[in-house]
Amino acid sequence: MKRYLYGKNKYLSGVVGDEGIIRFSDIIHYGRNPNEQMRDNEILKHFILDKSSYRFLYNGADLESNSMSSNPMISAFTPRAFCLCLTKKKDDPELYARFEADICIEIDVEKYFDKLSKDFEAWSGAEVFAGDINYYPQIMTSGKPDLLRLLFQKPDRFYIESEYRIAIRIPPDHNFEMSNGEITRVYSDVESEGQYLFLKNSLLGCLGDVYYR
Repeated sequence: MKRYLYGKNKYLSGVVGDEGIIRFSDIIHYGRNPNEQMRDNEILKHFILDKSSYRFLYNGADLESNSMSSNPMISAFTPRAFCLCLTKKKDDPELYARFEADICIEIDVEKYFDKLSKDFEAWSGAEVFAGDINYYPQIMTSGKPDLLRLLFQKPDRFYIESEYRIAIRIPPDHNFEMSNGEITRVYSDVESEGQYLFLKNSLLGCLGDVYYR
C-alpha cells in the first residue's frame, strides 16, 4: 500500500538519501505550525454535538433541546505521540500548494509499519499505530466521537489532505539518552527544546517513486 510524503526538498533530501533519515513530529507541534493551512491544536480535540440531533440525559431525565443555550461539546486530550503525516494523493498539484512543497515521496506503508514495529518492540511500553484519518464536522449531527482513536481524528476542514498517519507512542515518563550522554525528556512542552524524533536508516527498502515540482 503506497502513501505519499510532501515537503521541501531541502529538508527531505535526507529521506531519499543513503541514510534514509525521517522526522516524526510530536503531536503538540501541529498547533505551532507556521503554515496556517496546516496548523491544528491536535493536543486537545473538541467535538460539538448538534443539540437537536442527539438525546441528552441529566440525572436520568431527557433534556429538551430548546432548553439548551448552546450545543454541548465533548473535549478530550490526545495522547502524546510522534507522528508522520502522509496522504493517499500522489503528485497532487493542490497538495504541493497547500504544503508549500516541491517534492513528493512514495512510501510502502505496510512494509514501513512492519519495520517500525520490529524496531520499537524492544522499547518497553512503546507502540506503533497507523491508519487513515477520520474527519469530523464542526458540528456533529450523527455518530459519536471515537475517543479511543484521538490520534486519528481531525476536523473536516483538513479533508483535502486525505491523510494517512503513522504514530509512535512512547510512555510520557520515559527519557532519551543523547549521543553526548545527556538525558532529556521524551516529550517536552518547551518549544525551544524541539518536538521531533529523527530515525536513521528507517525507510530503507520502503521507498518508491519520487516526484519533484
